[in-house]
Amino acid sequence: MSYLSFDASAARPAAPAGSLRSAYSNWLIANNGGRYRATVKAQLTRANLRRQQAALTAASPGDAAGEAKIGTIGIVGGGFAGLFSGLILQSLGIDCELFESSDRVGGRISTWYSSDYSPHDKDKAGLYGEMGGMRLPQFSADMLPVQQLGLAVNAVLERNGMRDLQVYWRKFYYNSPAQRMRYNDMPTFTTAADAGLASFNFDQARGGNVPEVWFTEKTDANGQAYLPINQILGQVNQPFIDAINRSFAEGFAMLMEYDQYSMWDYLTTVFTLGDLQQYYDPAMGAKSDLLPWPVVSFLETTNVGTGMYSVSFVEMVIAVYDWGGSKNPYQPSDPNIYMLTVDKGMQCFPDACHAVLDLEDGVLPEDGKLAQIQVGMLPAEPGGPYSYTAPNLTPDARPPFHTAAARADAPQTAPRAPKRKQRVFLKHKVVGLQYDPTLYPGQGGMKVQLRDLATEDAPLVEKQYPYVISTLPNGAYLNGEFKTDLLERISFDKAQAIRECEYMPAFKAFLTFKTQFWAKLGERQDQGLGAASTDRPNRQIIYPSYGYDATGGVLQVYCWAQDAQKLGALDDRARVAECLKGIAYLYPDVDVEAEFSGYHDGKTTKTWFWDEHAGGGAFALFNPGQFKNIYPALLTPEFDGCLNFAGECCSVHHGWIVGALDSAYNAVYHVLQQAGAHDKIRRMEETWGGYAPPDISGDAATASRMEYAFRYNEVDRKASSVAPGAAASIYGDSDYEFTGQVPAFIADFDKAPQSMKRTAKDKQVLQMLNNQWGDNVALRARAEEGAPAKPGPAASAVERLEAIYYGNNFQTIPAPRFWLKDDDEFARQQVAGFMPNLLTAVSPQDVRDLIESADIRDAGALGPIENIDYVADYRKFLRACTVTPERYYLPKPIVFFTVSGEGELMPAAIQLEHSGELFTPGMPNAENAWLLAKMLTNCAGQTLHDVGFHQLLTHQICAMVSVALFSEEVFNPAGSPPSAFAFQEHPVFKLLRPHVSKALEFQQTIYNRDYHPGLPDFPATRQTNGAPGVYNLGFVYDLIFSCGRIGNYQLQDRIYNDTDFRFLELALPADATKRGVRDTPFSYPYVHDAALWYDAIAGFTGRFVDACYPGGDRAVADDVQLQRFFAKLIPAFNHVDGVTQARRFPAEVVTTGALKEVLAMFVWQFSVQHTVVNDGAYNQAAFVPNASTLMYAPPAGKPSSQWSADDVINCLPSNAVQYPSLGGMNFMDVQINASVTGQGPYPETVWGRMTLEPSIDVLQDSYAFGDTGLRAIVDNFYQETRNIGDAIALRQAKDVARYVALRPGATAIPQTVVFDLITPANVMNTIQT
Repeated sequence: MSYLSFDASAARPAAPAGSLRSAYSNWLIANNGGRYRATVKAQLTRANLRRQQAALTAASPGDAAGEAKIGTIGIVGGGFAGLFSGLILQSLGIDCELFESSDRVGGRISTWYSSDYSPHDKDKAGLYGEMGGMRLPQFSADMLPVQQLGLAVNAVLERNGMRDLQVYWRKFYYNSPAQRMRYNDMPTFTTAADAGLASFNFDQARGGNVPEVWFTEKTDANGQAYLPINQILGQVNQPFIDAINRSFAEGFAMLMEYDQYSMWDYLTTVFTLGDLQQYYDPAMGAKSDLLPWPVVSFLETTNVGTGMYSVSFVEMVIAVYDWGGSKNPYQPSDPNIYMLTVDKGMQCFPDACHAVLDLEDGVLPEDGKLAQIQVGMLPAEPGGPYSYTAPNLTPDARPPFHTAAARADAPQTAPRAPKRKQRVFLKHKVVGLQYDPTLYPGQGGMKVQLRDLATEDAPLVEKQYPYVISTLPNGAYLNGEFKTDLLERISFDKAQAIRECEYMPAFKAFLTFKTQFWAKLGERQDQGLGAASTDRPNRQIIYPSYGYDATGGVLQVYCWAQDAQKLGALDDRARVAECLKGIAYLYPDVDVEAEFSGYHDGKTTKTWFWDEHAGGGAFALFNPGQFKNIYPALLTPEFDGCLNFAGECCSVHHGWIVGALDSAYNAVYHVLQQAGAHDKIRRMEETWGGYAPPDISGDAATASRMEYAFRYNEVDRKASSVAPGAAASIYGDSDYEFTGQVPAFIADFDKAPQSMKRTAKDKQVLQMLNNQWGDNVALRARAEEGAPAKPGPAASAVERLEAIYYGNNFQTIPAPRFWLKDDDEFARQQVAGFMPNLLTAVSPQDVRDLIESADIRDAGALGPIENIDYVADYRKFLRACTVTPERYYLPKPIVFFTVSGEGELMPAAIQLEHSGELFTPGMPNAENAWLLAKMLTNCAGQTLHDVGFHQLLTHQICAMVSVALFSEEVFNPAGSPPSAFAFQEHPVFKLLRPHVSKALEFQQTIYNRDYHPGLPDFPATRQTNGAPGVYNLGFVYDLIFSCGRIGNYQLQDRIYNDTDFRFLELALPADATKRGVRDTPFSYPYVHDAALWYDAIAGFTGRFVDACYPGGDRAVADDVQLQRFFAKLIPAFNHVDGVTQARRFPAEVVTTGALKEVLAMFVWQFSVQHTVVNDGAYNQAAFVPNASTLMYAPPAGKPSSQWSADDVINCLPSNAVQYPSLGGMNFMDVQINASVTGQGPYPETVWGRMTLEPSIDVLQDSYAFGDTGLRAIVDNFYQETRNIGDAIALRQAKDVARYVALRPGATAIPQTVVFDLITPANVMNTIQT
């Protein structure tokens, strides 16, 4: 996209892992191209296709035996899309005829040569300029195919003795410190070297309208001076660029949240002052304020052109990414900009292609493969590094590491006399394209009406082709003929796309001067000057990148959008006069009029605004919403695939040559698919590389079909694996490998549709929470400056722990008031905290059995066994964790509880290990030993909670359900068996969608199969490495969890693969009954509140099923799409080894009763239950030292009666250790930060409704039922949630009153007493997030 200006100093090499634009195209088609995919599939599966292929075979008897036969292909348009289509077909042995209405090829690649131009006279060799595309980022992975095409064409020209036509690249000088800038009647010009701190007279002090704060010089952390206004675009673009670099899928999903915005819209309605982060100054306004209009006007004026910010925001962001391809990825520290232009003019490139296309034989597979190696599309050897050795570079274009030696196996043949075969017909205008279903034995083909413009009054000529590829710009479909339309009877979608696709106007002018005064003044005669810029309509002066040894030279004026329209409306002389005026404005120190060689159209001057052959506009540049809504239609073939479309508008590479190439490749691919020419498809990929057209799989129904994976990557499963940057495995010399199966997760996250990704609001709230954390850190640092000294070694463990971990750490975050130092709080955390599912009622005999099974040798410390009423037995699960990191300690405790005379649950004893000591509140040295036993118990609880009850039983199972719910073969009505409508409209889909839609993206943060530790950097590979998830090698679980990642896997395996595990038995009534806690003498807030919710949800889903399936069990069994959903889910849920099926989930759901139970459990588990186990970990427990995720073992060989406060503190990780992969935070900060960002947005923070309970509108919008009966059921559910809120409030009031009555001096109420986790507002938060 050559219009965009960018900050070369801030640019960095683009991620070299393949083509962003091709991946983006695929993503758009998968997520927004349902009709495209359906059309292509229908074309490829039509019943008569085989007969058509047989007819073509008979019509093409000369093709090689065993190959599919294809007749001559018609190509309309001789731009790069048409030329490349022809070159591909020629390389495959398929004949073609190309028709171009002008007298030259190249389309919008066009060079103006002065009538005085002479390539052999140094004073005349520079008298040319580019009217079309003029430059190419040298190292962009997206752009490399352009260079590959040049080399492949050169190989053919070499063989045919036509070296004079070969394409050579020279350096295009994009920028320089000497390039001039002048705006707003500045007294004189400034240069780029001095522009970083210039206001260009936009500030109020100099008559402008931008407040001074934006031009107030600041200093960054590295001591570099900057202006805040110059940091805005970096802060706008960088989150998207970073997301794209991490994952194409993540980046595209993030971008498409804003596809409906223009750049101006985004800057003025989305981006806030707070988004400036470290560059924010309170003098600018409130953090929630939007950018002021004058600031955005400044950005548009100084970076692009008047009106250009009206185009799609997505276009602008991806353009910034493209410019990263101008930096050197082979040497990332290289500060230089690398851009190319064709030596002697860009027109030489299409002329070379034309010459090859008119030869009998074209590019060979070995030509194409060698060219791919030379430009770095392929490694020289399989598995080897990539290199850049293009031999067709002039010396100035060669990067420092460049070597141009050809490979030894390059074809070395003597030039031969060229054999000509005309395929390109100039001055031939296509005026009609008509589909005739009777052609090619009744299978259809295209009639092409031609007019020979070289012959006056020539009659129309009609030709017939089985396939036509039209590469015309959309404006050129107006044929200027009264009686015919160029396109007739095309589909509505295609007609709409052609009509509405936006093209950007551009203006160029070339003015010849007697001397190169710009070079002399810039003192860069051999280094290039780049481009000068101004606010005048001429906007930019492009200095020549050649001809510096001549006396005179040519300056090029280049502008776009409104500026181009204003200049283009003038006559030719007036255009030249305005351009001269603009040049004189930038060069007040030069007599520009005297230097001008005078007006002589075609000799000393040339202006370009409108090309009759292009039909208006310089290049496609989409408006907001057009990527989603018209791009797929532009690609779609018409007339059973007989008419295909190409051109840069049919690509996402707008404004670049590679867009034309990409679209041509895709059009040829469609033709080959239609013809069943799979052998030729393979040859095309071998010769030209894998352009990855959107339907490369050949099966449109699998475009976003998601598959399950059941095992972690090998490197993660092995305890011996060494994390990046580590010297050894944290598991010591263990050679253990985890071989168990885990709950199915997605095999390829890139297949996930956009509707499963985080929304803009999610990211906005996450940014808000991160800002809250940033504010907390800043205020903490300020508070620490005057804080009193922390307690010394003589202080108690409690005093020291509170000073270390609480102290001043909580500034913008609510500080914890209660923790396990108090036994009653420790007990309440078992019934209203982060582990509410473990407490179990026991009989005296149960206690005796536990004493025996745990080998408790000092059982007398328990007191009377009859007083032990409840236990929390962690052993059942945690004993599976046999492989944990060295030094880490994961106890496997049993906690015994009694009920006090006041009816409160209280801990009586703790055993941390089998056969181990029994810790009690009254033991010797209880202030240290009993305290540490409780801390270690809660550490074990954090592992069991996070791995088991939280991640496994809510997130991972939810993600598994979401894969089945959103997968293409369930969605698509064309699946097998077929259905009447898409699953998105199914009431069950709408019921479950709000509960599961974001689970898959979160699952990627838990475990990412695309993370490959140790993956080498480019140029060793172009493979993209994903970000590590918390379960991956060397990340969160290995860093800060006592179980480590291997113990985590073992724990999952123990829970999920237990032969008694039944998902439906996790339902609260069954679970509470099983544990004997339906009725307790103490308040059990979780059971009380959650039981209300489960009953309401069961009633809601029951009424929902009755309304949807009035036909009863038979209707459920016969629901095609519902059964497709369960057919996808159930085998994954019950997967054991690919053959054996477990019984975790019902084997079928074919009755209303089964469906009610399953849906109730889904809604319950993925909303209310998740709220408890997620938020409970943060509101009540997740702070050190109350529930640390990582602890070390107590001192070995030292009796508990001698444990000191130091021993207690030494069981926790040191805060002096920082974790680089976790943002440089220490252990304490990781814990506190998780409490801030882990709970997600509340409704009032997202919608601003400031309600304490969910609005009925929010609930109705969540389920989005259109049926009035179902909406009434949602209304009823809403009323039930209001009653739940009242019942919870009453329970809270009673519990608070009881707490205060027992503690008359209380000054605060513990969260475990209030337990407001599952009030209606908090449950709605979980539904929404």
